[in-house]
Amino acid sequence: FGLNAGASATVGGALELSSGAGASGGAVSVSAASGTAKGGDVAIGGGSASAGTAGAVSVESGSSSTAEGGSIALASGSGATTGGSMSVTGGFGDESGGDVRMES
Repeated sequence: FGLNAGASATVGGALELSSGAGASGGAVSVSAASGTAKGGDVAIGGGSASAGTAGAVSVESGSSSTAEGGSIALASGSGATTGGSMSVTGGFGDESGGDVRMES
């Protein structure tokens, strides 16, 4: 199954995946299938640019004006021999490298 937006010489088509609004908003779940030899991968990436600014990737939880804000959890998998790794890296730049910021 493939889900693609159209290509163009000037501006490529946008792709939006969203759930419905309601008293409790609908959930959106993206997952890969399990396998006996290897589970499927999930990759999220911004587009590259040969001239100009590359696309960004943003992960953001919801805000609430009357209750708790949404959380974001990142976790690597457990393994019988070795647990999964996690790395956060700022990008390389000729003039300045990208920052990595963690705030509480």
